[in-house]
Amino acid sequence: MHPLEPGKTLLTSFVFNVQLVLLCVLPTVQFTTEAFNTYARLTQASVIFGTQFRYIQGFRFFWQYNVFLFLILAFVLMALMYTYCCPSDRAHITKAINAIKETKNKEFRDFGRKLDQKGGALSLV
Repeated sequence: MHPLEPGKTLLTSFVFNVQLVLLCVLPTVQFTTEAFNTYARLTQASVIFGTQFRYIQGFRFFWQYNVFLFLILAFVLMALMYTYCCPSDRAHITKAINAIKETKNKEFRDFGRKLDQKGGALSLV
């Protein structure tokens, strides 16, 4: 994942993040179609994943042995292990939020001083 910062993000970073999202959409739809097949009955997703993909020559093995389900489970377990071993850096996040608050408070105080110097809000109009 590329960090997205206002005014500093290159288009390639944005396109890379979009590609990651699009890469995750297909397995997510397939999983939800399989998990909630009663609700997905008679929908296009059910037709695509339930019949068309299931019987494609190269994909038959994957559906027969639930390879996609085990891959999703493996990714969930790896993500849990990663978040357990490498928790988020709360100190850094708190420091960044406090810096933003301090900047905004300073801007607000400066604006208040300008109002007082000009004689109040009505003099600015």
